[in-house]
Amino acid sequence: MVSSIAFLICTESGDLAEKSLLLAESLRCFGGKLKDAPIYSVQPRAGDEIESQILEKFQELGVVHKKIILNTDYTYYPIANKVFVCAYGEQNINTEILVFLDSDQVIFREPQELILSPDCDTALRPVDRKNLGSTGKKDRNDDYWQKLDALFGMTREIWVETTVEKEKIRGYWNSGMIAARKESGLFSAWLENFKIAMAHQLIPESGIFHLDQLTLAATIASKNIKFSTLSPTYNYPLHKQSQLQESDRIESFDEVVSIHYHWMFKGDDWRASLENLAGFDRDSERYRWLYDYLSKRSLKSDMRDRRSDRR
Repeated sequence: MVSSIAFLICTESGDLAEKSLLLAESLRCFGGKLKDAPIYSVQPRAGDEIESQILEKFQELGVVHKKIILNTDYTYYPIANKVFVCAYGEQNINTEILVFLDSDQVIFREPQELILSPDCDTALRPVDRKNLGSTGKKDRNDDYWQKLDALFGMTREIWVETTVEKEKIRGYWNSGMIAARKESGLFSAWLENFKIAMAHQLIPESGIFHLDQLTLAATIASKNIKFSTLSPTYNYPLHKQSQLQESDRIESFDEVVSIHYHWMFKGDDWRASLENLAGFDRDSERYRWLYDYLSKRSLKSDMRDRRSDRR
């Protein structure tokens, strides 16, 4: 049976597995009509097995988890995992629309915009800041974008606006939430182009860190991929809350579809991260749900540590 939409996450043992579990829990709780959509988790590198308690919770939530070694040549670049996982999902999951989500996201409302219209191949958000993006030919970064063009033939000139600084730059998107129509072949083309860029050593002077997003941009521009821009309430950059223009800041998790929190909930940092959100509604159902979830997770982690210390 072919589903209309399915969700895909990349999971490895440790902190990432905890994040994947929180993401799955939030989708099942707040996903509305999509809360029961299939969720697939893939572990694409050799390494420790996912913790048994995480796998048990995955099973309860209906998350299909597989360890399939996909990333063997670029194991030193963990972000490459998502490119391999997306291509694998596109080639092996029976669905019309496949949504890749970074594990450090929380879903708070039904993500309706991920159900793509028939004339759309992909939907995603622009990058938060320009960083390696280019404002045009006079930009110091544009030399790299010209090299991307020379290698991949970026036949379209696409412009987007960064979410934080509101800069107009060449089409450059955040890869933390990508809805793609399977028949477009976007994810397979992305992997192919990533490998080509690596073979040609087309790596920015600042390093490899953003190569996944740069090759995604090149793929969209060169393959005539029809895209739409998700609303600002999707993939919301919670870690940049204080840097957003005041009109763009949320004051409650009730206002947002999903948050992308990055490092904010690592270890014991989660409590300060949540409590230091200035002017935030701490009485909303979703705030309390997340606070309680992270509190229980922290307690369980402390208990595991104490048991480990006794051994």
